[in-house]
Amino acid sequence: MHILFVEFSFEKLFNSGVAALAALLKQEGHTYDLLRVDHRTSEEEYLQALRTRSFDLIAFSAMSFQWPGVKRFSEWSRKVSDKPILVGGYHPTFWPEEVIAYEHVDMLCRGEGEGAMMDLIHAMESGSEITKIPNLWVKNDGEIHRNEARQLIADLDTLPHWEREIFNFEDLLERTAAATIFHEKHVMPVAAGRGCPYNCTYCSNHGLMTLYRGKGKLTRVRSVDYFLGEIRELLARYPQIEMFEFWDEIFGVDKHWLREFAEKYGSEFHIPFTAFLRVELATDEVCDLLKQANCRTALFGVEEGNEEYRKRYLNRRMSNKVIVDAFRRCREREIETVALNMIGLPYETPDLIRETIQLNREMDPDVLCVFIFQAFPGTDLYDLCVKEGYLPPTDNGMVPWYDNPDVHIRQESITHEELMACYHEFRALQADVEAKRGKRYKQITPC
Repeated sequence: MHILFVEFSFEKLFNSGVAALAALLKQEGHTYDLLRVDHRTSEEEYLQALRTRSFDLIAFSAMSFQWPGVKRFSEWSRKVSDKPILVGGYHPTFWPEEVIAYEHVDMLCRGEGEGAMMDLIHAMESGSEITKIPNLWVKNDGEIHRNEARQLIADLDTLPHWEREIFNFEDLLERTAAATIFHEKHVMPVAAGRGCPYNCTYCSNHGLMTLYRGKGKLTRVRSVDYFLGEIRELLARYPQIEMFEFWDEIFGVDKHWLREFAEKYGSEFHIPFTAFLRVELATDEVCDLLKQANCRTALFGVEEGNEEYRKRYLNRRMSNKVIVDAFRRCREREIETVALNMIGLPYETPDLIRETIQLNREMDPDVLCVFIFQAFPGTDLYDLCVKEGYLPPTDNGMVPWYDNPDVHIRQESITHEELMACYHEFRALQADVEAKRGKRYKQITPC
């Protein structure tokens, strides 16, 4: 079977979900191709690209802000191809009824795609039934077959490493911020595990916990040795790598795993890495282990500066002291810190935003990022915004990041003008932080 992945991209040109599926297809002897499109791609350009390719299945990946674009390209696909169209990713996982109702979508995948993709390919090759495959919703003869989620993949060591060459990674490594978070070259994304044990209300993790209830452990990690095997392969394949970005939602949740990793990675490799951490986990021991392993940068979700608000509406129960201490511990070990903040949250006021600004002053991060909140399907805060009527009156569906003022929620607690004034206050602090960071470290570029 030959699968055509159509990747509707914005700034970032690497999709780890597609890379994971491509790796499995390659391992199982199937072939694949990637067609990258964006909001500038015309209908004729897209149709011409399809005409030059032969394939058995078109596969799209869609986050919520990509869905309108995916709809457009799937409609265009019908003009030159009758091959089935499959949509996977976060949006069909959490908004499946909308996706499957669209006339040009034949099936969707909810949750992890590896098992569903392989079952589908085997069924298509053999001519057997495709309507009962777990994780898939399938249209057939006017009926929609809504299948339950399958068991989560328990042992991640059974999966092959991401197939990066489908994205021409030699080129991406030479381009600034083409595939990674930081605006640097020669940075390679990689992940040790999947899932997150926390349940923040703005995150899709709650929806995944609900989808996979009784289907296995959501938070899983590869063995240290298997993970380090991928690191070796990447350094041999791409000797220009200067840093790794670990894309685990929370890195080092398992302290026993982290101890083994720090010893083995730190003794064998000299390539620094960045990692997403949780402030409660950033103890002295954990920070020492990260330093031992050559962690260059720790990214922390701060989000909101008021403790009571954070606990009540975000389900984040850490104190401000715990947050400040996490940044201090990293700073003492010369591990750079990145503070991730949101503004324009439900019921938020200008005074609450200024508490967040003040907390950032106390944290003294090396990089400060501020994003304007957007409500995405699959999150508790999305349901709250629907209930309160806070969703924006229009949805352009073409917004790649969270700082676009046109898509913030509408609420009585803060006007558009007040939100923009607070945003500019935050950005002024961001500039001050950057000027100060330049005197302390010069290893990373701000978000």
